[in-house]
Amino acid sequence: WNFPYGLPLATNPTGTVTIGTPGAVTPSRYYFIGSLDIASSGYDIATLNIIGPVILYTDGNLRIRTGGTLEIATTGSAEIHVDGSIRVDDASNGIINRTLDPKKLTLISDVSSTFSQFYRDTTNPFYGVIYVPNTTTALGFEIATGVVFHGAVTAKNITFSSEATLHYDTSLRTAVIS
Repeated sequence: WNFPYGLPLATNPTGTVTIGTPGAVTPSRYYFIGSLDIASSGYDIATLNIIGPVILYTDGNLRIRTGGTLEIATTGSAEIHVDGSIRVDDASNGIINRTLDPKKLTLISDVSSTFSQFYRDTTNPFYGVIYVPNTTTALGFEIATGVVFHGAVTAKNITFSSEATLHYDTSLRTAVIS
């Protein structure tokens, strides 16, 4: 992809950054240079709120840390391209997809990465699609104990911890995900 493309994503280490336009037909495009860290304090953004269709590019990792939240409103959707690893910590608030439609959230990391990639948040169920086909760690993409996952995962290897729950959404069989 052509990086950077779109508008630069603003930062707000102690507050919310809201992007997208509700009702828009064409997604708003944003980029972030470097690794995007979402956490309650001390990082790039505390809460990223997506209120309309959005395509976001980052040329580093996507990390949601302690207290951080990525929220998709009922009017939003997100396609997030990460040129690094996807890591959602267990102490985060995770990704809250208020649409409850896995087709409204796609996380893509198609780089060959030796860094661990995982979804560990157990606070909120995950609704979306994760595409990480080239991760080269032994665990592949890890879905941790207690995570409730609605959607689909594509990875070279997938590790489900002892009590992770995956609900495959059959509507994804015919979905067009760009």
